Amino acid sequence: MELTTEDIPNALFSHWRIEINQYLLYNAATNVIMKSFDPKALLMTIQKEKITNIVLVPTHLAVMLDLPEFEKTDVSSVRRIYYAGSPMPTEILKRGMKAFGPGFFQGYGQTESGPVIAFLKERDHQVLDKPPEVQERLLSIGHPAIGVHVRIVDENGKDVLPGEMGEIVAKSRHIMKEYWRKPEETRRGHKGRMAAYTRYGTL
Repeated sequence: MELTTEDIPNALFSHWRIEINQYLLYNAATNVIMKSFDPKALLMTIQKEKITNIVLVPTHLAVMLDLPEFEKTDVSSVRRIYYAGSPMPTEILKRGMKAFGPGFFQGYGQTESGPVIAFLKERDHQVLDKPPEVQERLLSIGHPAIGVHVRIVDENGKDVLPGEMGEIVAKSRHIMKEYWRKPEETRRGHKGRMAAYTRYGTL
């Protein structure tokens, strides 16, 4: 991910936003922060401020693409769109890549995990001209992030084979130790998130 002082990001507050913001601040990039999500206002801000990086959730992208004003707005400054929060419908992603270019980047995780567990990088998105079986990669949440060890296990805690569904178990130095003064919630943890390793090594 190459960021410079010429980058101008825009996003709402979230743990994913903070993760990206670290890189932007380290590179002295300008930040444009909106009070809340307003699709028309966001489009106007992109055009006026020449926004280069956007952090959003899939529903934000879908709403923007459906606006009548979208075709009349100059969004050519946008180089990267980071998304997280929920699965991205493949058709919405394809429309987004057609409108903004190939610079899409997905993050998967949660606040308790520090926050990122896996990334689907920009190069992983560049499969629209590939056979359908390769385009299935767009359904993935990506490869485990650097420093994060991810296992997919069965109900007995045993690793499953690639292609088999199981529970996501992640380990890293960034994962929280406990909920403050909430031992029961800590014991329960975040269980039940299911996934499988694909033949490409993605989740």
